[in-house]
Amino acid sequence: MSQETTTKVREQRNVYRIPSSQLAVRENFNKRYDYGEIEALKQSIMKNGAKQPLRGYKEKDQYIITDGHRRYRALQLLAADGLEVEVSFVVEPKGYTEKERVFDMLILNDGKPLTMLEEAEVIAVLIGMEVSDEEICTTLGKSVTHLHNLRLLIGANVKLKDNIRNGMVSSTAVLEMLRKTGGNSEEVGAIVVEAIEQNEGKPVAARHIKKVSPDVSPSRSPKFGLDELRQLQDQLENMSGNPNEGAVDVLAMLIRFGEGKISLVELGQVFFLPEAGE
Repeated sequence: MSQETTTKVREQRNVYRIPSSQLAVRENFNKRYDYGEIEALKQSIMKNGAKQPLRGYKEKDQYIITDGHRRYRALQLLAADGLEVEVSFVVEPKGYTEKERVFDMLILNDGKPLTMLEEAEVIAVLIGMEVSDEEICTTLGKSVTHLHNLRLLIGANVKLKDNIRNGMVSSTAVLEMLRKTGGNSEEVGAIVVEAIEQNEGKPVAARHIKKVSPDVSPSRSPKFGLDELRQLQDQLENMSGNPNEGAVDVLAMLIRFGEGKISLVELGQVFFLPEAGE
């Protein structure tokens, strides 16, 4: 038997036909909040069946979904109508890691691309696992700049994220203001709330925000290429020889300033030596 044939047989052994009643989800695993048109998906499954297998792992007598949450919601609607559907379920290979499952959320997408905020919240999980920026960018085929933008959204406060989830303001509009304010989500959140109030509680676009704050100016916004500084930091970590510790510290402080984590005054203190006797 050829290696290709063996692989196909092994994959087929991991696919099971199960009733939808045996499906379950893990609490707080899925970061999707925008499920799209589930009613249309329900009608499609009712007419054609669930063509694309769901994916996950088996736990006792249940199959825990790691990919397929939109299809699961449609199946729940069908079950509420009294119709149980048999579906295909791919069981993860032995040794599949939690990190691989999280990456799958970004790669497989369950038939609908994630919103920018959803993507940011999945990235936050990977960062919490101490996955490096380089591995995230390489695995997903994303740029350092894109990852930096997602980090800004990760740092947004709860109210600001809620307004994005509820469709009151777009991630793009929020991201633009976060960049201008050095990641100050309190300031941006206040601007968004005021814009919504002035728009009579309806969703706001960039034009509404400009009326409220036409000259949002970055009090601590960097005047240099933050991505380039991060790349330089990565290069220094991989270089042979003895590093200039003082220069490395200055570079780290510049990056912190660019991220809005320290003030201009704090940055300036890096360049002064302590007085004698201190």
